[in-house]
Amino acid sequence: MAMGFHESETLDEEEECTVELELAPMSLLGGFARGEELAEVRHTINCLQSRFDEAIDSSDFDEASRCREAITEAQERDPLAKYNSLRAHKLQAESRQDIAAMERTSDQMRVVKHYLPQYGLEGLWVGRSGALKKQVIRISYEDDMLVGTKIYSDNIVPSGEVIFKVKVSPEATQPQPIDVAHVTDPRLKKLERYTGKGRVVDKKSKSTHWLPGQMILVGDYFAFAWLPINLQIFFMRVPDNITAQLLTLEEDRQSLDRLMSVEAPESESSSPLTEREEVTSRMGGDEMEMEMQMEAEADAGPEVQQRELNDE
Repeated sequence: MAMGFHESETLDEEEECTVELELAPMSLLGGFARGEELAEVRHTINCLQSRFDEAIDSSDFDEASRCREAITEAQERDPLAKYNSLRAHKLQAESRQDIAAMERTSDQMRVVKHYLPQYGLEGLWVGRSGALKKQVIRISYEDDMLVGTKIYSDNIVPSGEVIFKVKVSPEATQPQPIDVAHVTDPRLKKLERYTGKGRVVDKKSKSTHWLPGQMILVGDYFAFAWLPINLQIFFMRVPDNITAQLLTLEEDRQSLDRLMSVEAPESESSSPLTEREEVTSRMGGDEMEMEMQMEAEADAGPEVQQRELNDE
């Protein structure tokens, strides 16, 4: 069953927003926080901004200065805040017609952009629900476009075909995030959404249709929704120990396709038939083993998080 996402008006009104001005050290990659750390950094920035506004209203300018300094420090750990800061500098350089500064800032923006969560999904993912359960897709990028391609099973669209595309540019207009209350994982309190389109194939006419859609980031997972048909599929990353098996299976499929597309001379028909049977047999065993392993991985996933989101 597809996982449902529902917008709530706000986070818990009584949630305490406290933060120390002296930020705790964090484990960073490339100078930026990731995952739960990034969620905590953004929560810290929001709290500090509230304290800054209160200090200004009460004319406590010393407190306001300390908050502003802490906000600036925290923003250096958030790749989106850094990207937006660089973008502002680029606009200023454009107004001054400073070509060198524009080029330098553009280069920095390209580097920072790839630390954003929506650019870190490349690889193999498996559907955990609905029409794409146990079906594998490959996520790749074409500049600022995320592309999902089927590589295993033929539901919705055939294998090897693009199943959805998503605009992930930080400069693109995106839907408002979904605020979720009563969750413990800070990454799940605000679910970012990105505009895209999903492909479906009419089984009778074989015609292709592209429908408006959205990608929703859910911690280490993501979902894609085909909006007009109210279909949402939840994806988990394929574990490393299964990825190699999937790639081998795909090679076997391609080998089988080549064997079936070539008409061998009648005198040699026994040889390709034996090879075809061997490949088919191996594929069947690999599929069963992979499905069992992926089910085990799914059972070990954050079921509590899913229940919390479904309760919203």
